[in-house]
Amino acid sequence: QQNKINSHSSSSSQPPTDDRYLIIAGFGHLKHRLGVPECVERYLRAEAVGHPDAERRSIAMDVLLKVLPPSSDPPSVTRNNFTLKKGEGTALIGCQMMYEAYLEDSYPPIMELMANDAAADAVEGDAENNDNGNENDVDAKKGKLLKELYLQGPELLDKHILMSDEISGPFLRYDEGIARFGHPCADYLFVYDEDDDNVIEENDLKLALHATTANGDDVGGSGNDNAQSQCPFHNTQANNNDDNNQYDSAKRETLEAYENVGKTASLRGNSLRARAIMSRLGY
Repeated sequence: QQNKINSHSSSSSQPPTDDRYLIIAGFGHLKHRLGVPECVERYLRAEAVGHPDAERRSIAMDVLLKVLPPSSDPPSVTRNNFTLKKGEGTALIGCQMMYEAYLEDSYPPIMELMANDAAADAVEGDAENNDNGNENDVDAKKGKLLKELYLQGPELLDKHILMSDEISGPFLRYDEGIARFGHPCADYLFVYDEDDDNVIEENDLKLALHATTANGDDVGGSGNDNAQSQCPFHNTQANNNDDNNQYDSAKRETLEAYENVGKTASLRGNSLRARAIMSRLGY
């Protein structure tokens, strides 16, 4: 984002740009808007007040006014003859792995699969003495059930995900318990399957379409008789050339960004500077 900041500060007579800033950090450093979000606000406040360069102070103030949450204060302020919106706030998006939803404790087909597996282990003896073939078979069946649930009953999947205390507790009941947080763990929570091998293939889509067409109902029995011919969140325009070009361009830009970060791994750091910065942020 430094390039945008530099272009923004090229002339104080130009209206402020409508840039959006993306900050990526580990979810544990973002939860409940504690950690990184606090440090970003502290940094902007310190920059707006104490930086020796007037342009940098102006930019920091502009950004700070935009990221602060809405309040009862006047909705705008005039700077350099331009009106800035105040209190647009920020959106915090968290990512959490599917295994923390513990579907084996709530979704009947997976519960039955795991119970049968446990019973088989008890009959065969010590499970550690068995080869990994049975474990791999169970994982494959569990992955198949998860894909069927996602394709044929996405609303039911959401319901079972929210049954998990590990997910719904910090997300929906964040103000309960000892901590009594002032904010949910995130504004939006993206739960993803951490199993990279459990990919939805064309054959899975065909089976899901056949199942919903034959049964007239989705896998969860929620009454959704709209047969799914594709992934519920599939981009229907993904086959257009323009979309493919944009998709490939985004992949290249992402790869380039990661490569640029990786190239700095061998550079010697400045411990005194790092200490000064982190102390300024309150660490």
